[in-house]
Amino acid sequence: HPYFSDVVVHQLVLVVSSLFLAFIPIIAYLFVKMVPANMMHGYEAAYKLEEAQSKSKVSHKPNMFAGLEMFVRYPYVLGIFGMVFFSDVVSTVVSYLRLSVIQAGTSSTSEFSQTLFEMAFQTQCIGFFLSLIGTQTLFSYLGTRRCLMLIPFVIGLFLFYFIFETTPQAVKYVFVALYAFHYAFVMPVRESLYLPTVKEIKFKSKSWIDAFGGKFSKASGSMFNVYASTLGASMMLSVYSFFFALVIGSWFVVAFLLGRRFEKAIVNNEVIGSEKEVKGKTAV
Repeated sequence: HPYFSDVVVHQLVLVVSSLFLAFIPIIAYLFVKMVPANMMHGYEAAYKLEEAQSKSKVSHKPNMFAGLEMFVRYPYVLGIFGMVFFSDVVSTVVSYLRLSVIQAGTSSTSEFSQTLFEMAFQTQCIGFFLSLIGTQTLFSYLGTRRCLMLIPFVIGLFLFYFIFETTPQAVKYVFVALYAFHYAFVMPVRESLYLPTVKEIKFKSKSWIDAFGGKFSKASGSMFNVYASTLGASMMLSVYSFFFALVIGSWFVVAFLLGRRFEKAIVNNEVIGSEKEVKGKTAV
């Protein structure tokens, strides 16, 4: 910037960002006050079950590993973890490549930051329009099961383009498209999977998936990046192709099984994680 140093520019960006973040509690307060309580029930079968449990005054002893235990008890929860794992692994690998490309193509910290902000702005703009006109439409026409399978399919197309168009610009395009699709479509679909579950899964398992699962998947992606960086240029295309094919293939299988279980629960008015399911019904 001609008038401010790099440090001052970054400070101004942080101040403006902090001001925007300060509006979040106000918006949340207005949301709680203005939206009627009956509009916040979500999945009615789960709501009625939780109401009955609250009236019976059944208490559960605090257990910091309760969310982790549900990974074993309910394969459905493990499937949600799989959706998070594959998504974050791909994002970590692509993000690393993006940073390497930008660093090689810039000569200063200011130019490096400017490129990152431009890509972030493009991501948010595309994600905004996709959320506005595409997400709800796809949900309505395809349903949750098909939307789940659409996720690895679309991301696979992005990665296919990246593998066969190995240019710095292709890396930027793939990153922007991948993250815009993630924020606008992948996250809403993933969050909808918690609808037919009990509160213990919604809160305890979700906290484990978002915290431990996110860190584990990012660490796995970083380990692959470290391994790939030790290979010669002649091997990198083959290694990345095999890795992405393995991830997308596994992801598609998990999405198919998870979507089938979700639809079964909705059709049969089941609540995943209820005592009835534990005693008699299969959790897969």
